[in-house]
Formats: sequence, structure tokens, C-alpha cells
Amino acid sequence: MKTAFFKSNDFAYSAEVSEVGTTSDVFNLKITSQWFTAKNPSEEQTQLQVTCSRDNLLKLAELLRKGVSNA
Repeated sequence: MKTAFFKSNDFAYSAEVSEVGTTSDVFNLKITSQWFTAKNPSEEQTQLQVTCSRDNLLKLAELLRKGVSNA
């Protein structure tokens, strides 16, 4: 599953979560950026890539949710 969580006319950040097929309950989170005015506008740059358990990924999601709720 992939979604753009920030997008302007020139730039975008996307996040993608995928299950690691070789191990159950392990997921990969990948955050990429993309410049639409770059020489190759379809090319994405990896900014962060983390592989962790479902529980740890849910902890991260909860931290983000709480951080936004408290702002």
C-alpha cells in the first residue's frame, strides 16, 4: 500500500508499507521523495526504509497519531 502524504506542484513525499514475504508479521516502511521538475521526474529517492514487526509499526503509528492530536 502506497500513498502520497505531501504533494505540491514540484515535490512529493510518499509512504509505502509492505509485508515482508519471507517472515510473518514483519513489515517494511519506505518513505520516498520525488521532484517533478527534476531531470528524471518519475525517479524516487528513498529517504527512510525500516523493517520491523507489526507491533513496532503500530507503535510508530500511535506515536504519530498522538503527536498530531496534541499539537
